[in-house]
Amino acid sequence: MYKYIERGGDIVLSLVFIVLFSPIMLVLAILVYFDETDSHSVYPLKKDMPVHIGLKGKPFFMKKFRSMIPNAWEVLQANTELYEKYRRNNNKLGIDEDPRITKIGKFIRATSIDELPQFFDVLQGNMSIVGPRPYFKFEIDEYWKEHPKTREDIKKILSVKPGITGEWQVGGRSTISFNQRIKMDAEYVDRKSFIHDMLILLKTPMAIIKKKGVI
Repeated sequence: MYKYIERGGDIVLSLVFIVLFSPIMLVLAILVYFDETDSHSVYPLKKDMPVHIGLKGKPFFMKKFRSMIPNAWEVLQANTELYEKYRRNNNKLGIDEDPRITKIGKFIRATSIDELPQFFDVLQGNMSIVGPRPYFKFEIDEYWKEHPKTREDIKKILSVKPGITGEWQVGGRSTISFNQRIKMDAEYVDRKSFIHDMLILLKTPMAIIKKKGVI
C-alpha cells in the first residue's frame, strides 16, 4: 500500500508545486537562456550529457535549470589542476571556486531553485519527492569498481526512486563525504516509511534557508 500512497502523493504534490512555482520557473527560464547565450560564445554546446541513475539502475536526464557553462564536465576534465582538486575534495567544488558556474547560476544554486524543474521528473515517474539524491552514472561506475564491498548498499539505493529531497539533502550535502552519502542513503532505504519521509519534508525548508553544504 505504501508504494501506491507514495506515488499518489508524488503526483499531487508535484502538480501543486508546478502550478505554484510556474511564474518563478518562467522568469528563471528566460534569465538562464540569456545567461547561456553569453556562455555559448566560449563553450559550444554538445549533445552528450552525463546521465543520472534512477530506479533499478535506469538512466535518465534529471531536469534542472542550467547553472554551469555548457559542457561543464568536459571543461572540468580538460583542466588538470581543477579536476585534481575536484577529485581530492570528494567530487565537488565550492560555488566561489568553481569557474564553470555562471553568474545567474551562483544565485539559483545558493537558493536551490535550480531544482524546481525536477517536479516534472516526479510527475513523469523518474523521481519521487523524497528519496536518495540521484547519482551520476559515472559516479556509480567508478565507486562500484573502487569499493566492491559497498555494492550491496548501491543495489539497495537503486531499489527505490531518487528524490528531490532526502537524508543527504537535509543533512549537509557537500559537507558529507561520498562514502558517508552512500551509507546514509542505504540506511534511508532500510528506514523508509511514510512518517520518516514526512519528517524529511519538514526539515527541507530550513535546510534550504541555512544553505548548508551548497555547491
